[in-house]
Amino acid sequence: MSGLGKLSQTKYNQLRTSVIFLNNRVKQYKESTPAERNPPNLQPSVKWIQQVLDQLFSVQMSLRHIEFIVRDLQRVWLHVWAVLDYMLIYRPRMDGLAPPAKGVADTIGTYTISIRVAQDMFIAGLPCWLLRSSDEFADSKIFSIADIFHPKDYIVLEPHRFAYPVIFQGPATSNEKYRNIEAFARNFLCSQDPFAIAVSTSSTTLSSSEPSQASTSSNPAVASSSATRSLTGRESRAAIRRPTRGSGAGKSSNFIIVSIASY
Repeated sequence: MSGLGKLSQTKYNQLRTSVIFLNNRVKQYKESTPAERNPPNLQPSVKWIQQVLDQLFSVQMSLRHIEFIVRDLQRVWLHVWAVLDYMLIYRPRMDGLAPPAKGVADTIGTYTISIRVAQDMFIAGLPCWLLRSSDEFADSKIFSIADIFHPKDYIVLEPHRFAYPVIFQGPATSNEKYRNIEAFARNFLCSQDPFAIAVSTSSTTLSSSEPSQASTSSNPAVASSSATRSLTGRESRAAIRRPTRGSGAGKSSNFIIVSIASY
């Protein structure tokens, strides 16, 4: 599919309802948690979700961008929900403020080499895998050896159909990974800066006798030039003409002026 459009009203209303439901839970958590317990600040994430929801309502985008924005809203929504679950359900069990869990929650767990962490996870009712060296099992009794499940049967391992750049390589627990994810999402719905392109084009023309080409140095690494050309469906073309030297003299560089309407 090509062209610009918006998310269907039915899907938007479903997302909006879920956001309202989450905001109400965040409000209840703030009102019920004493300040001395130093609760996590969820306001930046809540603001992020609202901004993304406003984008889906107001901004016309390509189908690719709509898919990315919806996934990003769901990602942050689940993050806030997980923080609330941890602080309201699992953390009190770990601290002895609530009875231990009677079962294991159907959620993502953790791998750990710390017995203390494993104990806390067990009390909270969260999945946990305690990793230990094989030489520590000299005097231990092993009742059974479990089969290892292959990831291909449970998660998607194939490359994405769009050639997204690799934004992070390293440990899964690194804070840098989450910072890179946030920076990628913030810069995804971006276009080239026409003023930076004009300046770069002029500098290149003055220093070379070859015809100048519009520079893409100002284009964010995560931006899609074909999909982000216009945000509202209304665009106009303009040409800048600057004094040039060499064989490129008299040529113009085209850029896009995007008109953003207020809603």
